[in-house]
Amino acid sequence: MHLFLYRDWVKLVWESSDFFYPKDKRFLNFRHLFDFMCSSYDRDLMALWCIIVWMIWGHRNAILHGHKGKDVTVLVADAKKYLYEFKEAQCRVHVTTFIELKVGLSSWAPPMEGVFKLNVDGSWIPGLHGGWIGGVICDHSGVVISGFAKKLLGCSSTSFTEALALLHEGIKQELKGLKWFSCSRMRRTVNKVAYELAVFARDITDEVFWIEELPESFDSVLRLDCHPLVVA
Repeated sequence: MHLFLYRDWVKLVWESSDFFYPKDKRFLNFRHLFDFMCSSYDRDLMALWCIIVWMIWGHRNAILHGHKGKDVTVLVADAKKYLYEFKEAQCRVHVTTFIELKVGLSSWAPPMEGVFKLNVDGSWIPGLHGGWIGGVICDHSGVVISGFAKKLLGCSSTSFTEALALLHEGIKQELKGLKWFSCSRMRRTVNKVAYELAVFARDITDEVFWIEELPESFDSVLRLDCHPLVVA
């Protein structure tokens, strides 16, 4: 992670790009960083981001083996040129690219006024014999009512962990007291806050609850989730 975000010359690269990394955001590993970027940027920008990361890695390897690396001041421009030439080459040779299919919502959808919405998600890492879940309740204007993060034991897969997030005993008890409720599975791109809470749970030993607000470190992803709503 230090190579791709925190070295001085890498910071110069990202400062000259269109990408933004929240200063209060802590990424646990490259997969966590990649998931965050995928949920924050569209397909074309992610293609550019991947090329920049590839060039950063190539520059590092060149220096490591005693060769001259790239000029980091023009690395982003080189990445854009590479992507442009790749797309142009595809058109010239009539290469058929995959069509992006969007299923479901592309942004968080608020509930109707007077109704609360609970988003939950799970996180799981192979070999650790456990998982983590997170959830957040918001009202029709995107204002946080409450949230939680919890560690689970005995999880065997990502899907299993996500299912346990919904079947959490506390959630089941609350649902019993409601007049009505409905459940649906959403893409992670519209469920960013819940996922970040599940990732946050990796650093706790039991369970954490919040009332009416989440820690400031979740503000940026909360704004992304509830866009274009105004979050108080």
